Amino acid sequence: MSVTKREIEILEAIAQGDDHSTAATRFNSTARSVSMNLLGTRRSLGATTTEQAIVISLVSGLMAVPKLNGRSFRLDLEEIDVLNRLAAGEKVGGREDNTLVAAVLSKLHAVNRCNAVYIAYGAGLIEYRGRSRVKKGSPSQVEAFVAISQTADLGEAATLLRVSEQALGGYVKRTQKRLRARNVQHALKIALQIKEVPFKRTNSKLTAALDEQHKAALLLMADGFTDTQIKAKLGGGRLVNNAVKKMRAKGRSNAILIMFQEGVLP
Repeated sequence: MSVTKREIEILEAIAQGDDHSTAATRFNSTARSVSMNLLGTRRSLGATTTEQAIVISLVSGLMAVPKLNGRSFRLDLEEIDVLNRLAAGEKVGGREDNTLVAAVLSKLHAVNRCNAVYIAYGAGLIEYRGRSRVKKGSPSQVEAFVAISQTADLGEAATLLRVSEQALGGYVKRTQKRLRARNVQHALKIALQIKEVPFKRTNSKLTAALDEQHKAALLLMADGFTDTQIKAKLGGGRLVNNAVKKMRAKGRSNAILIMFQEGVLP
């Protein structure tokens, strides 16, 4: 990953909301030079888009994470999803996507897509899923999350692995930090997404027993939301526990694995 200081400075200016002309003025250059500079930066970072290059730079420490001074944002699941698609370098277009992006820009007070991704990363709304950019977990960490996905709780997973709960807790804590996850369920979701924890598609229909509210609760849980936050968003108590029971999962983490196996989570 060979990127010059000037390339990162220009990328950061774009992330902070500059367009090419404004950045050109800032760096005593031309809009064409800025565009070519960004192209070189994307190639150096292995990014498909400038939005993805911004996230890679933030994840790898090449660019400082923005300080939001306590600001928080309330985004819907679809809006968080479109942000993560932008961050992953995916194509985001069409009427529905553009409507979601417009809503995101408004809620984040962002001037454009690059600025939205930059702010969202600082707010903890971005899950970076680029496999080559995530440091690989140790065999013990991977085994820990495989066990967690198959059991009811950490105690049962520790018994399965024949380790102490304290040792298992250490694996979990290090994995959460490595994957920038909010909690154990969020870490498991990311580990499944990047194929660190293997799984196979199944023809089971356990999630078919869920109504839209319970399914939404599980999706929020997998994104690291607490029960209190889920209740505030969806109303009603014990939604996650009831959803886990309805789909006959062994526990919350097992429910996430089942959602991947059935294609409910990508």
